[in-house]
Amino acid sequence: MIGKVPWAVATDRGLTSKANEAYLEERAVQRISLPYRGRRSPPRRDYEYQRWFRRLQRWRAGQEATISLGSRKYAWLHSQMRGHDGARIHFGWGIFAYDINRLAALSRSAA
Repeated sequence: MIGKVPWAVATDRGLTSKANEAYLEERAVQRISLPYRGRRSPPRRDYEYQRWFRRLQRWRAGQEATISLGSRKYAWLHSQMRGHDGARIHFGWGIFAYDINRLAALSRSAA
């Protein structure tokens, strides 16, 4: 826990509920991007069609793709080290390797 309220929260439809939305509003989260399931009322539809709402949903989808890539390529799902500290080391190095590969790809495209 970092002890700070996030500026924005984006989830998929599986985590959306009025209770979750009320919880985030109580904590003064500025941008809440929780899409409802099924038919939406016109005001709710307008809320979900706002640019910032859709942008947060695209960001969330991109993060899911990054996690999927890390799980396959950098073995983020299965730590070979034992215990909480071992898992932190394993995943930390996996994230570092991902970041280095990403920087290399970006520098190749910029050149």
